[in-house]
Amino acid sequence: MNAKKIVGLAIFAFWISPAAALAQTAATGTIAGLVRDSSGAVLPGVSVEAASPALIEKVRVVITDDQGLYRIVDLRPGVYTVTFTLPGFSAFKREGIELQTAFTATVNADLRVGTLQETVTVSGAAPVVDTQNVMAREVFTKKEVDALPIALNAGMYATLIPSAKIAIGGGTLGGVDVGGTQSERSTAVFTVHGGTDDIKLAQDGIEFQRGVYSINRLNAEEVNVQVGGITAESETGGVRINVVPKEGGNRFSGNFVVDGTTGAFQSDNVGEDLRARGVTGSPTVKKAYNVGGALGGPIVQDRVWFYTAHRKWETQQWLPGKYYNATQGTPVYTPDSSRPAHTIDYYGSYTGRLTWQVSQKHKINATYEQQPNCNCLIRLIAENRAPEATANHVYTMKVPQFTWSSPATNRLLFEASVGWNHATRTNNRVVGVAPDHVAIRELSTNFRYNARGDAPTTTAGYGASDIGHNITERFAVSYVTGTHNLKAGTTVQQWPNGFLFEVNRGMLYNFQNGEPQSIIQFASPDGRRDLGHNLGIYAQDQWTVRKLTLNLGARFDRYRAYAREIQIPAGPFLPAREFARTASRTSPRGWGPPTICLATARPR
Repeated sequence: MNAKKIVGLAIFAFWISPAAALAQTAATGTIAGLVRDSSGAVLPGVSVEAASPALIEKVRVVITDDQGLYRIVDLRPGVYTVTFTLPGFSAFKREGIELQTAFTATVNADLRVGTLQETVTVSGAAPVVDTQNVMAREVFTKKEVDALPIALNAGMYATLIPSAKIAIGGGTLGGVDVGGTQSERSTAVFTVHGGTDDIKLAQDGIEFQRGVYSINRLNAEEVNVQVGGITAESETGGVRINVVPKEGGNRFSGNFVVDGTTGAFQSDNVGEDLRARGVTGSPTVKKAYNVGGALGGPIVQDRVWFYTAHRKWETQQWLPGKYYNATQGTPVYTPDSSRPAHTIDYYGSYTGRLTWQVSQKHKINATYEQQPNCNCLIRLIAENRAPEATANHVYTMKVPQFTWSSPATNRLLFEASVGWNHATRTNNRVVGVAPDHVAIRELSTNFRYNARGDAPTTTAGYGASDIGHNITERFAVSYVTGTHNLKAGTTVQQWPNGFLFEVNRGMLYNFQNGEPQSIIQFASPDGRRDLGHNLGIYAQDQWTVRKLTLNLGARFDRYRAYAREIQIPAGPFLPAREFARTASRTSPRGWGPPTICLATARPR
């Protein structure tokens, strides 16, 4: 598809919608409502002002349309005060509006004839509800997340959301980590109401690799989990998790957190009846700690804010019945009772964020995060193997992100963002394992020892890879009136990835009761370099007609990928190999089925 066709599709997508789209995103919210006079007649031309400390510009203003409707979009989560003014009428003020992400707060007003000096203030009204969106989502605030004694990987939300179910193993145990003593990697995949398992993880609406990223709770204002009714902005229909990062403010504030535990605080439910049946025990905490601090504030009042958060956390668990090998490097496994094995998972997150109100109509956010993580002795807790038959997966993740928003008028909003998720992984040998130590598998028990020897792949060999070289660019334009909320945009992604992995001496020995039986030879080393592109164009509208709100959407996606040229060095059984670039593989072109959702509108 050439550039002219793509542009044409984008313009067509923008105008086929009845009028305007969901300008609130996974990182912002909306305040909308109806303004009438004391007789019940609608009031056009009313000035509606939303004010909150969460806004660096302090105030956002719109005007009601000819049906008395208004809508204020792209609002940060926080507590808002909404004020309605019109010459000849008393001002009306609604205080204490708590706004969350991906939420439309309905705030109506009835103005009565009065002087300009009169103001009616409402501060104890019933909580607002979202009667316009069809998206099903759960929002977890920082206060709620901090109070939960659980790990913060993606799978932990499956324990908190009704009808959520783990689809593919989460964490090192292959299940849900309820106590928060295991890995915090976002590896778990879960579904809701039997839906698809194409889970997505994003920060500020920018997607990145889920597998190695761990959410820094000190940096998260909210965690928004969308579980149904996903808008056309997303190319998949599965669960979507979006982390809304914190911003600074006009006053300096910060916090410091230290917590931890040891095995002395853990109970043991393995009684004599279980021990008599051969159960030696269950994994117990060796140590777990979390330490971090955050600070935010103004660099220039109402113009430039900063926020920085730093956190380090680690978990270790004793594994009963697993010991290091006292005869490492020989065909014999001899458990060393003086060296019991334990898991090691550690994480770090170091973030900085600048918020710059360049002018009244231009706002820029710049964020950088670096995470050095390790899942050391990976899978030792879940599989029947000695410590030397595992590996230390060491990750280095760098995530720069930039977002720009511009409310050109009180009806027209432009947004753009770019993010680069650069994650590398090195699978290192466990201390004591040399490159010439051949992996051994005891067939009678499927027990592995002496070295890691599953396959020369990203999850089973030794080597390095670019596992999250993910670049995302997004652009959107919203046209917002009280009746319509039109949004059209495009997302472009590139994934240049590659790896090169090996198995020690390219072999795995199979023993039967200690006697050699067979040898498995691998095509080691093995590698790949590939590049993927994804283009998405969408348009969506939230159209309010009296007491009915229509949520409409259409999306077009085009994916293509190819394997890049690569040179693989010689191994024990193969000479050096060289592969040329392959032809591009392109997904079917065309528009996906349009989405039409109905929802009741706010009551009048």
